[in-house]
Amino acid sequence: MAKKNDLFVTVGVLAYNSAATVLETLESIAVQTYKNIELIVCDDGSKDNTAEVVRSWIALNKRLFVRVELLTVEENTGTPANCNRLLRAAKGEWLKIIAADDILLPQCIEDFVDYVCRTANVKIVYSNYNCFIKENDGTIRITGAKISEEVNELFDRDAQTQLYTYIEQGFNISPAVFMELEFARSIGFIEKYKVFEDTPFYVKVLQGGTKIYHLDKDTVLYRSDGDSVTREKHRTHFFKRPFYDYILLFRKEMIYPLYPWYKISFWIQEISFLSNVYFSIHVLRNERNVLTQTIYNIYKILNPYYLYIFLKRKL
Repeated sequence: MAKKNDLFVTVGVLAYNSAATVLETLESIAVQTYKNIELIVCDDGSKDNTAEVVRSWIALNKRLFVRVELLTVEENTGTPANCNRLLRAAKGEWLKIIAADDILLPQCIEDFVDYVCRTANVKIVYSNYNCFIKENDGTIRITGAKISEEVNELFDRDAQTQLYTYIEQGFNISPAVFMELEFARSIGFIEKYKVFEDTPFYVKVLQGGTKIYHLDKDTVLYRSDGDSVTREKHRTHFFKRPFYDYILLFRKEMIYPLYPWYKISFWIQEISFLSNVYFSIHVLRNERNVLTQTIYNIYKILNPYYLYIFLKRKL
């Protein structure tokens, strides 16, 4: 097992139109208590001046890292392709990926390195993390933990059990994952699901029999305001169509084959989810306002899945 200070870690920043937030992310990496780090920023064809902002910051701060690289492409290729470019370019033994609008806590890398150095057989680990929003005066307000203790306990099982828990609970571990680079390369990110990279990746990890370990510490702040593929500051639509089109394709190809017809609880949940999407997009025309939101809420109350959950809890 490697000594703590010997591990060479790649911190990879995934950026797309991130000029307004990427400096906060970079500054959080610069003040890491663990120093044996290479920094790679992967800009996926931003239309703003993200690349210029990053270049200027690197020129002033590259001395803080063992190695620094900025990867750019002319056209946007999607998050999975951006991740795969990072995997090919990385030189480290372990990898921490972070979005260019999130923040690493100062001991993030040190805590992860300490954990993998004292834990046998670990290839991939996630930690606790908190959500935050940026106030108008520039201060950061923590809005709460993203993953509950109950879910963490439920997820602390073998890989096969983790697989179904991950699918059915629908929680997001991606902002706080740390993984062995060669292992990550062996899995790879599926580029056909262009607008999201994490869920297909972790499903492949767990299907292959590799357990995802848990570090019971906070290491990351996850931005819950702003704009990304799935987050909008002022939402005017129920769903972003490209994102949910890819979600549905992924579920048909990778999730449905895992569930035979007699897994009734899964199929009730799935049909309910699909009916919500269909109702929002085709009946409410995906237009979110006070009236349509009220109608949508009533529809959800009448949804058989929520009735099933209610009865399950009472019985």
